[in-house]
Amino acid sequence: IGSTGGFTFGTAEAPTAFWDIVSGQLPPGTYQLRRYLKDGSSDTIVESGSFAPGGIVADGADILFGLRGTPSAVYRIPASGPKVLAFSTTKTPQRMLKSGTDLYWITTAGEIVRAKTDGSQETVVATGQTGNLQHFTATSTNLYWVLVISNVFHLRTLPLSGGAPSDADTVSSPTIL
Repeated sequence: IGSTGGFTFGTAEAPTAFWDIVSGQLPPGTYQLRRYLKDGSSDTIVESGSFAPGGIVADGADILFGLRGTPSAVYRIPASGPKVLAFSTTKTPQRMLKSGTDLYWITTAGEIVRAKTDGSQETVVATGQTGNLQHFTATSTNLYWVLVISNVFHLRTLPLSGGAPSDADTVSSPTIL
């Protein structure tokens, strides 16, 4: 899994396949959604288009992926069928993750948004997360993300139960092994 030209905006693992969504190198503002069957029998571009990608997550055997546009949208690809609109949002997704029944995404404006996977109960849970976002993940209790600001790497955290984001750690000029 990885880009053959462009930038990978996320990967997801479903029961039978790995998925990724990448931005197109040329022209900018395009995407490809790709599926890699775990048995190795095929790698397929499932979808491509003229919107910037906004993340991808697995929801059981289904895939949810975001596209940035006006408005932005989250789509579902059921295991047994074609793409369907899950919901539209004015909160433009950049990175996505799923924790329990909630979908989280970081917007291009530096907000963290939480909603159900059908788009209901959409709410901003944090603001001010501007910088170069590197990763986005969750445990059973907290969200975590890496934000790079002026070459300082901030490991940020936010309790799933609510509260304010905080730095769990900061590192200047990390060594990459």
